[in-house]
Amino acid sequence: MNKLRLLSIIAICLFISNLVLLCFLFLNKPLSRHQGPRNIIIERLEFNKEQIEKYDLSIKRHRKAIRETEEQIHRLKNELYRTLNSNSDTLQRAVLIAQLGEMQMNIEKTHIHHFKEIKAICNPEQLDNFENLTSEIATLFAKGPKRDKRK
Repeated sequence: MNKLRLLSIIAICLFISNLVLLCFLFLNKPLSRHQGPRNIIIERLEFNKEQIEKYDLSIKRHRKAIRETEEQIHRLKNELYRTLNSNSDTLQRAVLIAQLGEMQMNIEKTHIHHFKEIKAICNPEQLDNFENLTSEIATLFAKGPKRDKRK
């Protein structure tokens, strides 16, 4: 076998192996990396079809309540930051900041209510799984970078 033929075979093998690797990377994305909180909860709590329907309704109510509160927060922040352009008194700013704090408390209360609804959907056999899930809630639903658990 001459050198040119050997190099051609090696080049073809490398090309094919690169194609296979690219297909593997793009077509076989692991589910765990892309599962949203909904799917994680359904999987961990082993919800049946009826429970999933109830859970989906709870999600809709939860999202609506959070969205409305976040819109209020946005309006309050805009109002607060507009006070920077004027010689508004600090009392007005303090009131706006207090209202923002109250809105954040409402968000946390809404989250707690949502998880109580999830717990109510569970049957007695699933309650242990729910308890295990509650220890991971903060990391599962964090919007920022994941915290290192080893610290």
